[in-house]
Amino acid sequence: MLVKPESFAVTRGTPKLWRQIDAGGIKSAHWFCVNCGGGIVNEKSSRPDAIAVYAGTLNDTSWMRPIAHVHLRHAQAWQRIPNNTVCFEFMPSDLEALAGKWQGLWQTVKWVTA
Repeated sequence: MLVKPESFAVTRGTPKLWRQIDAGGIKSAHWFCVNCGGGIVNEKSSRPDAIAVYAGTLNDTSWMRPIAHVHLRHAQAWQRIPNNTVCFEFMPSDLEALAGKWQGLWQTVKWVTA
């Protein structure tokens, strides 16, 4: 789930950071829970206007609705995709087409590490 960096806040706990640079030179910062190792959020130098929060880490997901599915080239045969959702075989290089839909769902995101 992409959110604006200014809409994101850590409310409790201190996540652990792992940094990497991919083959194309894009820098990434991956934050994860120090207790369970679960991924929480990641940032990419190629996407400075948004951070990716793993929806499974949120306390309240009642407001969320999927607006797109990516990496479907690798989807399992049993995976069900709603007919009214935009689909991509891979991550689209231009996310502008989805920005308006995502923006409608953005809110201040808070997550907690135990």
